[in-house]
Formats: sequence, C-alpha cells, structure tokens
Amino acid sequence: MTSLNNPQILSPTFYLAVEEAEIDGKVILYINVPESSQVHRCKGKILDRNEDGDFDITNNTNLVSRLYMRK
Repeated sequence: MTSLNNPQILSPTFYLAVEEAEIDGKVILYINVPESSQVHRCKGKILDRNEDGDFDITNNTNLVSRLYMRK
C-alpha cells in the first residue's frame, strides 16, 4: 500500500482507504478505487482502462489527449 504514496510509482499520488474484513476465518483487504478526475501515471506510463483491460497509451498523443478531455 505504500506504492500509492510513492510519486515514483503513482503520480499524482492517490489516497485509498484499506478496509479489513474477516470471512470464513480469513482476513480480506477491501479497497474501493473510485474514478479519478485526474490523469495518473503508473511507473511513468499512462494507462487507459476499458472493458478488455488496461492499455498503455503513453506514446499515443491522440489517445492521451482524449483521456485528458474525458477527465
């Protein structure tokens, strides 16, 4: 969880609350990740999520521009 506060990993940093729950004797960590109003970089890459997964769009100026417009 320290990665969220590390600007070399995630920039700008993003605070997420971690909740613990015990189910059938096992501890489960629950993290609600809301949609952000900012564009974030993960390890220097800009990723865009859609139904099929996360896609690296860092070097595609058109897709990065569209992402900023959506935000």
